[in-house]
Amino acid sequence: MLERGDSVAALTVSRLASEAEVSRATFYLHFPDKRHLIEALHDSALQDWRDVAGDAFGDPDVSREALHDIMVAGLRRSLDHAPVFAGIIELAEYDPEVRQAWRENIRAGSEATAAWLQACRPSLSDRAAAVLGEAMSWTSERTVQQMLGIRGEGSCDVDELADALTEIWWCVTHPAET
Repeated sequence: MLERGDSVAALTVSRLASEAEVSRATFYLHFPDKRHLIEALHDSALQDWRDVAGDAFGDPDVSREALHDIMVAGLRRSLDHAPVFAGIIELAEYDPEVRQAWRENIRAGSEATAAWLQACRPSLSDRAAAVLGEAMSWTSERTVQQMLGIRGEGSCDVDELADALTEIWWCVTHPAET
């Protein structure tokens, strides 16, 4: 339903159950409400991204080519899950619990990025790495949502965006090599 462009606000448990060809009771056996369904889908999408990235974002010796390959694979998976990401972002606008969970996910990515930055650039202070890691995480998240779009209708394609994000991340993590 999200792939068709339905907003989360327009989804009801009755519609979700009908679409899935299950009863409302069966839906409620698995999820207390639609928010928890969207969060479960979102958690799966995030795990997909973690599977793509693996340990590479923590490796100061990752090559630029490997970073680019991760960006391409991650963006392709992001596009596969784009309606779910859009749904969670919509929910975060009016649901404080979802907003907090979304921020925690970004924060976890930010912390991992900060650790990677310090491994790549030991002269960075803890605070500078933390702020830069958070800025990179939020910038990338918003960039993907805006430029790739929900169904690839954004202003660029996966390869173009992968090139751009690789350049940004490489320049920040390996400034001496740019």
